[in-house]
Amino acid sequence: EQSFSPDGKVLATVGNDRTVRLWNPERGELLRKPEGHTGATRSVAFSPHGKLLASTSEDETIRIWDAQTGKLLHTLTGHRGFVYSEWLE
Repeated sequence: EQSFSPDGKVLATVGNDRTVRLWNPERGELLRKPEGHTGATRSVAFSPHGKLLASTSEDETIRIWDAQTGKLLHTLTGHRGFVYSEWLE
């Protein structure tokens, strides 16, 4: 799963290795690698203003990150089972 920031300057990706990665898509450069999930990460999305990033995981959590620094801001719990998201336009 992947998501571009609202300004298109950052690409966020997730995968089975339990990480979120933030890339500069023009240069193919890894910018940040926020870590904290204990299960495979399944989806990622930027907030409309691009300051926050949400990721979901098989660890039954949603994590909210500062998109600029990669700092974990909140861990949301309460789901039973894998957490996924679906983008509808």
